[in-house]
Amino acid sequence: MTVPNGERNSTIARIAGKLLRQPWLERELVLNLCLAFNDARCVPPLSHAEVRRTVENIARREQARHRKHEPS
Repeated sequence: MTVPNGERNSTIARIAGKLLRQPWLERELVLNLCLAFNDARCVPPLSHAEVRRTVENIARREQARHRKHEPS
């Protein structure tokens, strides 16, 4: 499976979101997994800086989502 131009960013974001919802996965591991996926499957690959920005954006959203659902 290859991910073509136009679908790369949304695919990386979707993968990052699913992985970041797992409490036992650290953000750095998720980033490394997304970088590896990008290099192996995205055609052409996104820059590592773009993958890093995407993962960080999704991580911030997930943190906000967790805070929203925490008991007060």
